[in-house]
Amino acid sequence: MKLAPSLNPAVQPARVRVDVGSRVFVGDLLLPDVAFRSRVSDVMNDPKRRFLPLANVEALDGKTGRVLGHTSFLLLRVEAIDVLIPLLEPAEAPGLAS
Repeated sequence: MKLAPSLNPAVQPARVRVDVGSRVFVGDLLLPDVAFRSRVSDVMNDPKRRFLPLANVEALDGKTGRVLGHTSFLLLRVEAIDVLIPLLEPAEAPGLAS
């Protein structure tokens, strides 16, 4: 049985930092397994996307950097995001660059 592109286990997530108000979330964003839409900027610029799913998330206080908690999954409303910074995209991971 062939997996759907979004369920492909070979797809590596991008590590991102997302600032929402006074909170900062650092987590993994699973990117689509489609050559022309496989960057963080492609995901954020998708006009149909209303939520940003993050996995392995660490929540931080934006002012102090103090860790507030961890969760395995979090959905953030795209309209609430102030800043999104890609920390590591799969193509930049060691051993994956061509």
